Amino acid sequence: MGFQIHVTDPDQYRPFEASLKLLAAVLQLYPDEFQWKAPPYEYEYEKLPIDLILGGDHIRKALETGTAISELRMQWQPELDKYIHQSREFHLYK
Repeated sequence: MGFQIHVTDPDQYRPFEASLKLLAAVLQLYPDEFQWKAPPYEYEYEKLPIDLILGGDHIRKALETGTAISELRMQWQPELDKYIHQSREFHLYK
C-alpha cells in the first residue's frame, strides 16, 4: 500500500532537503540495519556512491552524526541564493 504526497506550494517545497530528511529518518530509526551502497558505482571503484551523488562526503558524514538538515541548509543556502540570483536572467519562465 502506497501513499501520496501533494505539494501545495511549489515555491516552498525543497525536494533535495526532503530527500535528506528521509535519509536522516532512516538512519535514526534503523541504525543497525541501514548501509550505504558500497562501491563500485559507474566508473568509481573506491568512493561510496552516495558521496558521488552528493558531490562529496560532507553531507553523508553530517547525516551519520545526526546534524540537523536545517543546519546543513544554512551552510549551502548562501551559494544557492547567489546561483538563483545570477541565473534569473536566463529563465524563460518564473
